[in-house]
Amino acid sequence: NALCGALPATVGALRQLRLLDLQDNQLSGPLPDALGQLQLLQWLNLAGNMLTGPIPPSIGRMSSLVSLDLSRNRLEGPLPPEIGALPLLQSLYLGSNRLSGALPPALGRARSLIFLVLSNNAFSGCVPAELGALDCLQDLRLDHNAFDGAVPEELAGLKALKTLRVEDNQLSGAVPRELRKALGMGPEPVVPTGCRCVIA
Repeated sequence: NALCGALPATVGALRQLRLLDLQDNQLSGPLPDALGQLQLLQWLNLAGNMLTGPIPPSIGRMSSLVSLDLSRNRLEGPLPPEIGALPLLQSLYLGSNRLSGALPPALGRARSLIFLVLSNNAFSGCVPAELGALDCLQDLRLDHNAFDGAVPEELAGLKALKTLRVEDNQLSGAVPRELRKALGMGPEPVVPTGCRCVIA
């Protein structure tokens, strides 16, 4: 549609809401703190708008959230560590924003995550070793950011991982042997059958 303007704080009064999908509109302005009052909300999709400002830490109070898609906006600032407190979160899509700073180690506490897509932002610093605790993670995309340092060996603990993308960063050193083994990769940087692994 062509909905425009700010997302009103009064959305927080919809306490029984389970799904809110306003993707591909023209919403602008910041995300209201009142989103944290939607403790029964399971799916929040605001992708493809013109939202600005930071992701409010109050999102960490949305304890029923299963899927959060804020991709393709103009959000900026750090990723709040409170997101790691969401026990049911399976999908976190934040690609194509202006988010920056280091990834919080607390993200490794979101143990239900299956999809973690942070591509095309300005995240920096080391890739947290704590991400290796995400047992259910199948799709990890950190490409097109400014991460540096080595790829942590702890990522070898991601036994369910099918897609790993870390290209176009400032990473250095060799890909850990155990990680290559976990992904079914040989001594050369080949892409195994059925697994899209882009490491650069």
